[in-house]
Amino acid sequence: MLFKLNAGKRKWVDDTLSKMSVREKLGQMVCERAKTIFDGGALPDYMARYPIGSVFVGAEIIDQTGDSLGDVRNKCAKLRAVARPEQALLLCGDFEHGAGCVSNSLTRFPNPMALGAAGDPKLAYAEGEAIALEAGS
Repeated sequence: MLFKLNAGKRKWVDDTLSKMSVREKLGQMVCERAKTIFDGGALPDYMARYPIGSVFVGAEIIDQTGDSLGDVRNKCAKLRAVARPEQALLLCGDFEHGAGCVSNSLTRFPNPMALGAAGDPKLAYAEGEAIALEAGS
């Protein structure tokens, strides 16, 4: 078993899946970029038309983010507000350089290769912990 869910959570999963169409189940495997959705300007229509399972909320792969933490929180709140409960929407980001990749007001760490070159597992743990704490803010 991959996940250890209690009976109540397992029931929610089973009930939710039993109510989903094949299209909705397939949509759970799709992760769209928030930039794509927000640039279109019709967020509720997009979310209703495409039953996606997750949204990548963060900086683009090459560009630095210009979003403040408030901007990111606002985007996440808008996404949650328009997602149907059966979408079970997951919001995700790329934190390999820290939460600063998602918001310009958070910490940006050096390339992960630098951390590996340090050869210090305690340093790697500390960086991971710092990223997790900021990402949860």
